[in-house]
Amino acid sequence: MAVCTVADKGGITWITLSGRIDSMTSPEIQKQINALILDGRRRMLAGFADVTYISSAGLRIFITAQKQLKKAGGEMILFAIPPEIFPVFTMSGFETLFRIAQTHDAAAAAFHEDAPDSLIKTATVSGLSIRYRETDAPPSTLAIIGSQEKLASASYTEKDVIAVRASTLPFGTGLATLGDSYDEYKNLFGETVMAGGNFFFYPAVRRAAVDFMVNSAGDPNLTGKFLHGFGFSGAFSRIIALENTDGYIELSSLPDIIFSRTDANLAGIVLLAESKGLWGMHIMKVPIRENAPPTGAIFDRENFTDWMNFAVEPKDFGGVILCSGIAARDKTALSGAAQSLFPDTANMHLHAAVFSPGPFNTAVERFDKEVARVVTELDVLRVQHLLGRSRIGCAVLGVIALSGETLL
Repeated sequence: MAVCTVADKGGITWITLSGRIDSMTSPEIQKQINALILDGRRRMLAGFADVTYISSAGLRIFITAQKQLKKAGGEMILFAIPPEIFPVFTMSGFETLFRIAQTHDAAAAAFHEDAPDSLIKTATVSGLSIRYRETDAPPSTLAIIGSQEKLASASYTEKDVIAVRASTLPFGTGLATLGDSYDEYKNLFGETVMAGGNFFFYPAVRRAAVDFMVNSAGDPNLTGKFLHGFGFSGAFSRIIALENTDGYIELSSLPDIIFSRTDANLAGIVLLAESKGLWGMHIMKVPIRENAPPTGAIFDRENFTDWMNFAVEPKDFGGVILCSGIAARDKTALSGAAQSLFPDTANMHLHAAVFSPGPFNTAVERFDKEVARVVTELDVLRVQHLLGRSRIGCAVLGVIALSGETLL
């Protein structure tokens, strides 16, 4: 029988193993380690002092874990391997895949000796520890696309469609689709998120599936067709990492974190995070004139359930979310057009592409690369508007200061 115990100390996860690790006991150990990785643990120390036997089936657990951790910028270090079983590790080439320490103290020191990035700063905001990098990137402009005035009455027509080149707005949200002919795409509008030049939309049809164009900003001719929305471009002036392994962070707390690091009143944000339970909503019918309800507005009680999928309980635990949106320090200081982009009771507006569970790298210096990796390696499940009570775990947040606006 094998026993696997886990403890967290100083940002490091200590895994203590004992007994026999073979084909019968390894599945449960692998399940435990996988759960730790999906929960955001990135630095692991595995101790084998009390292990009496390990087979190739057991070794495979740690090879798999190391591959997952390395992909997400983490590492597992092994220590205190008894001499009786050490040859099993060397014959399997573990010395080329792992750092191996002799003792508990040497293993801990191996992580602490890793040189930190001198540009990364640390701070505590509302009791949460963050790591962040600042740059001198200039402010950008908020582009307001169309209007939401016809949403409630579902009275949009072809004349309301606004074509936006993906190359000009790599970040943003809205109600949009892709296509060339209005007759072809008019019933395929849906919740949309643009992040890192990637375009995801969730058509408002039965049995919908997310459609997307990866690296859409690289195609100068690709245009998104919008009924309404907003977008922005520019370089991140702040990239902030939130390492949270003991519970969750409410999405509504992000503005406090953002505006503790920037003097801007309005910020474009891109968020890569682990879901701890999402509260979201998405539209289920396209709000064009021919789909309008016989009476009333789509948000009226008698029509709401036909038009909106509104979460009554949190979903997508463990999934990865890639979000784009805006946050305001004081939205009353914005123009009326900009204020209209925010819910009445919130100072943030986010859309999220929800992906299958998987580890991701929280290193601020790899943010752009990690966004690109997530969108190409994980399966995207849906796109939705997120509510402030949604909960996240580990996260990386890119911030672009916005100082002006334009109407498209």
